[in-house]
Amino acid sequence: MNLTFETIEAQLREELLSLQNYPPVERYNASVILVNKAIADLKEHLKKNEFTSPQEEIIFFKEIRPKILAHKLQVSVEYNISVNEPIGTSDVLINYFEEAIKGFQSLFKLNSFYYQYYRNHFSELDHLYFIRNADHSQIPLPEITDPEHTDTTPMSDLFAKFIAFEQVNQVIIYRIAALMNNSPVIRAESEFELRWTGDVINAVELAYGIWLTGQVNDGNASLNQIVRWIEANLKISIGIAQRKFTEISRRKRLSITKFIDQMRAAILGKADEHNS
Repeated sequence: MNLTFETIEAQLREELLSLQNYPPVERYNASVILVNKAIADLKEHLKKNEFTSPQEEIIFFKEIRPKILAHKLQVSVEYNISVNEPIGTSDVLINYFEEAIKGFQSLFKLNSFYYQYYRNHFSELDHLYFIRNADHSQIPLPEITDPEHTDTTPMSDLFAKFIAFEQVNQVIIYRIAALMNNSPVIRAESEFELRWTGDVINAVELAYGIWLTGQVNDGNASLNQIVRWIEANLKISIGIAQRKFTEISRRKRLSITKFIDQMRAAILGKADEHNS
């Protein structure tokens, strides 16, 4: 089930990247069409497939749905920032972008508890935050939510905002850096930059694999050094890897190395294609 959702999100991301050089209005209109189609596909697939477990429902509303919805929010925010961009000196533009960043920080501060929950990949309250029939009245969000709306959960929408605002924030940081250095603007999602878009738990599994087999610095790099390197270079927030490893160690014995096993199967399949 998750593979289909991930395919929808991956395809949407690639399609949106192909529009990044369009004029603002054209890019916005084309992007909205693509995002709305992806959201419609998401809802349609959800109607036809029931969740097999509470954990699957949590993963959907905590990770999959927010990623897709975040694209819609990001497109809208970037468009509004673009069309309202003032005409003036570099200092005027830098001040404008810095004010936009302050707006994002206001959202993060207003929801600081939930933002830290999101940033640190906590899971203790997932049963309350990401299950549709949970008692959402226990969540003191500073926004009005419709209790009859069964397609989502309040925290799923908020996580989408966190993702979208972080992405736009990164784009703006690049704009400011370009203005300060008087250099061409390179978008945060340009072809020269890679970003981890898989599950965080897979990145943790990869980090442990690199550390335990001594692949970096002749085996002298610590786990935390490897985790920080992955975070910095692949634009992902892992947080405390040891907590995530607890989740890995609790898997059934045959699926403890789930991600690495998937990589092995994919490489063997590619090798078979090459040799056939």
